[in-house]
Amino acid sequence: MVRAPGEGRRTEGVLVRVRGGLVFRRIPTGDGSAHPFTFDQDEVVDRAGDLRAFVVAAQDRHQLVDRPVVAMGFSNGANIAAALLLVTPDLLRAAVLAAPMPILDRPPQADLSAVAALLISGRRDPIAAPSDVETLAATLSDAGANVEVLWHGGGHELPKSCVQAARGWLDKLRQATAIDLLP
Repeated sequence: MVRAPGEGRRTEGVLVRVRGGLVFRRIPTGDGSAHPFTFDQDEVVDRAGDLRAFVVAAQDRHQLVDRPVVAMGFSNGANIAAALLLVTPDLLRAAVLAAPMPILDRPPQADLSAVAALLISGRRDPIAAPSDVETLAATLSDAGANVEVLWHGGGHELPKSCVQAARGWLDKLRQATAIDLLP
């Protein structure tokens, strides 16, 4: 869905919502257990490239080429947004990643020094385990991103309090950078 200027609460930008399929599968470990999720690495990189092309085309179509892009996603949406940060580091200015996990086995070298990221996750999340969220936070931070992690006491969910905290984080980021980040 694309919301054009004038159709939402702000008139300076465009909200683009995308949906897509990212294939993951359970992989046997040899001891009878299975790693919960393994992603096809080529597909992740290809999908990140496709998403980049889509975003660039939307920027052009809505005459927002010079505007910063903010990604927000939950679960697989957060995963592909994190991959987008690492595969195409020049595209996004900020990201709010809820219930994310690292999906790139060997993330490419990226300069994310101009990027801020908020990771939101539950301490009892059975899918995006806290250790996975911490690994992703470290990967983004090691690439230079300004990373904050917000924990809640639940599982694989996005409580309203975290949505409000994300809004506050984006407002703070907007004020600190003097750039209007959100449509």
